[in-house]
Amino acid sequence: MNNPETDQEFAEKINPFFSIYDIQHADGNIYFFGTPKEDIKIIFQKLWPFFSEKGYQFSMKYDLGEHILIASPLTPAKERRWINVVLAIVTIFTTMVVGSLLFGQDPITSPANVLKGLPFTIAIMTVLGAHEAGHYIVAKKHGMRTSLPYFIPFPNMIGTMGP
Repeated sequence: MNNPETDQEFAEKINPFFSIYDIQHADGNIYFFGTPKEDIKIIFQKLWPFFSEKGYQFSMKYDLGEHILIASPLTPAKERRWINVVLAIVTIFTTMVVGSLLFGQDPITSPANVLKGLPFTIAIMTVLGAHEAGHYIVAKKHGMRTSLPYFIPFPNMIGTMGP
């Protein structure tokens, strides 16, 4: 659907970085034909927040001698947060097992000894959780689509591969 106001708004934002000479619509996408004024990486860096805010993602291609900036509507991916929760719970358990071993306990012969690893679990999960929360908050602040962190349980020195 062709919307001159939307086209004009996009063109005003794009023109400082990409000189537009034609705009076309097809399959819900907006195609801006033109010439880049900046390096492609700079164009992405400068325009991504605007496109994301308007509900679009964009890509660029060079086809048949023409540079094309393609704006496509964002289709949000369905999040399955249960996976994040299950992995975090299992990681808590594996870090508790490792923690209990580090404190000289044997959780195999006496499963209740696994609780002796709780201080280690709290320490390691707090550090990893704070680190990943920082990534998540900054990504959201900059308009990036991101998921919650995936904590990966793993039988090694700390009981996890990290998030």
